[in-house]
Amino acid sequence: MNKKGFTLIELIAVIIIIAVVMLIAVPSVSSIIDNSRKNAYIDIAKNYVDAVRKNIAARKFIIKRDGTSYYIPIDIIELENGAKQSPYGEWAKNTTQIKYIAFGDDDIGNCSISGSNHKTASSSDPFVIYNTKYLMLESDKTYKDVRVGCINEGDLSDAYVVVFYNNSKGKYEYYWASRDSTNHKINPTLVEELDVDDIVISNIPVGTYTEVDKYVVKRSNENNPNSGTKFTTSEFSARTVGSTTKVSTYFPDKSLGIGSYRYALSASEAKRCFKYEYKADGTIKIIEYDKSCSPDVIIPSSIDGKIVTEVGQDAFNGSTAFGGKFVNSVIIPDTVTIIGSRAFYNNNINSLILPNTKITIESQAFSSNSLTEINITSNTTLNNSPFTGNQVDENNAFIYKMDANGNKDYTTLLGYAGTSKNIVIPDGVVTIGSSAFRGAGINSVILPDSVININSWAFASNSLTSIDFPPNLKTIGGAAFVSNLLTTTANIPTTVTSIGNRSFNNNRVNDGSEYVYARDKNGNQVTTTIVSYAGANKEISIPDGVTTLNDSSFLGCGIKKIVNLPSSVKTIGVEALNSNSIPDSTSGHSPYIYARISDGSGGYKDDTTKIIGYAGSNKKITIPSGVKTIANQAFGEAGIRSVVLNEGLETIEKNAFRYCYLTRDMSEGEKIITIPSTVTSIGDNAFCKEVSWGQFNRFEKIINKTNKGFDWKKITCSVNNSMSNATGTLDHHLGDITITNK
Repeated sequence: MNKKGFTLIELIAVIIIIAVVMLIAVPSVSSIIDNSRKNAYIDIAKNYVDAVRKNIAARKFIIKRDGTSYYIPIDIIELENGAKQSPYGEWAKNTTQIKYIAFGDDDIGNCSISGSNHKTASSSDPFVIYNTKYLMLESDKTYKDVRVGCINEGDLSDAYVVVFYNNSKGKYEYYWASRDSTNHKINPTLVEELDVDDIVISNIPVGTYTEVDKYVVKRSNENNPNSGTKFTTSEFSARTVGSTTKVSTYFPDKSLGIGSYRYALSASEAKRCFKYEYKADGTIKIIEYDKSCSPDVIIPSSIDGKIVTEVGQDAFNGSTAFGGKFVNSVIIPDTVTIIGSRAFYNNNINSLILPNTKITIESQAFSSNSLTEINITSNTTLNNSPFTGNQVDENNAFIYKMDANGNKDYTTLLGYAGTSKNIVIPDGVVTIGSSAFRGAGINSVILPDSVININSWAFASNSLTSIDFPPNLKTIGGAAFVSNLLTTTANIPTTVTSIGNRSFNNNRVNDGSEYVYARDKNGNQVTTTIVSYAGANKEISIPDGVTTLNDSSFLGCGIKKIVNLPSSVKTIGVEALNSNSIPDSTSGHSPYIYARISDGSGGYKDDTTKIIGYAGSNKKITIPSGVKTIANQAFGEAGIRSVVLNEGLETIEKNAFRYCYLTRDMSEGEKIITIPSTVTSIGDNAFCKEVSWGQFNRFEKIINKTNKGFDWKKITCSVNNSMSNATGTLDHHLGDITITNK
């Protein structure tokens, strides 16, 4: 027998082989163990759900069919068999004392409660209960004996079976939500869809409790809720699972209160779908949404512990410029107080859930969608008709102002959410609100004699060919009839004493009434001041004697030539002639609109050192030599895509290139703006990089040849950190901007 042992080399080889085997085997074994735990986690969840199903069938748990997501804590669910704890550890527990309103013989327990905690009523005058917003809880119920009970810290698990009655399907739906002490968490998920991939690591609780006040009031005094006894209790908040904003814990004989929907996200969770910025008060505004995320949008109530209070303008805009329609439904939490202009414009929204708390909804926020009903309360403030162009039944399509008590004010028509193209305004309407029918696609409208005020943008962007103005009309707001097919303005009655700028721009008037003049207090035309151009003719001659072209008076009229700009014109307003189509080579006035200075003989001429506007068709421009100042909003809404600024330029005023598309046609790495060495002043928002009704000025780099520092944060509309050096990197919320000198 050969008794020779292993050589050193052989021993090393064996050790290496064993190490390689371990490297392969250990992760595989760990993965198998972890998957086994995850599967056990899912099985435990399903066991709890099955137990709740049986309790509901046996009517041991009475779950209302009222559209509320009911969270049933596992602590009150008895399992017949199987494990009760997460395979990773015990369930996470409540970290604060939970106070609730107890009825009847419910045991308060051993916890200490300060303040009012017990009220007994006479049988003839029982109690009702209001929440902190003075809204009655369960108005069909009254109580004789009301006390405050409590659940001590650490006594309630953060694991729940969630039950929601789906009225459209006529059945209960069952979900599971949990978090254990090792932060293995499942967000609310339909039990039939539970999968090991639903288990995530998160330290955010499934449900939270915040202290709120409730008022116990005698039924005889229910119209004066603040006269009642105030009890401090806890209100439950969690994610909703159905098409509702109401959530509640379920405890027989305990009122933990119906809380409002909450959807708390961590920063990493939020960034998957939402772009957001911090407001001055530390709260959050949602500014953009990733279209690859769900078309059923749930606005979070908080991100990384910060409350979400605003949905910004155009954040979910579905128009072509923003990539097209993508939203089908929306749930707004009660933390949100502002929904910005066009926030959800032009989508496929057929379901909208708004909070009952105070909220302001701005112009066109939900216009051009598929809503068939709109439920607003006295807490809802509507600005400039946010619901135009939906599919609401004609009997309910007119939206009126509401008073503080929730009653409709039929004298003020705020909007229209129907589908009719031929509108008859009801008798009694005095004021037609801003943007009431904007973009509604209407062909005709009949105005009653009661109408006195037509506010800004009221009938903008429609197909009106004529209109009979009511005999008592007094005001026509700015842009009220912009972009229609009107053929005359001669029938505006002399009762009208105020006509806003741009009121009739871009129409087809050709009967001599195309120039719309200001009015004095007696309704007389002030023929020295033009407020709007309604003409079909795109080659214009400003009448002699006109001294003032008001702001936006010719904006967006498709003008191709200014044949005559008389020496009588002294003042040209902001954006008066912007967004037109005058070519660089023209026999008329230059597409660059200059400030006016004295010509030395009683008239006025162009000051070619100061540009105040741009009426050109060319969107890739070079500023003429000799220009020293680019004025406020000089290129506003002019659609400029690139600009070469001239050496010799000294001042760029505020908003100079706001609402332009600078660098839009340039490739990545070439999205550059160059500041000439002669510039000494740049105003706020001059090169505003923002998302508004479009995605404006998305440049990535500024070449600063001045070697001077400017307030780049204000210049570019950044909401992040300040930067005022001559060079460096600006932390901009829409993407960093590199500032260099070459």
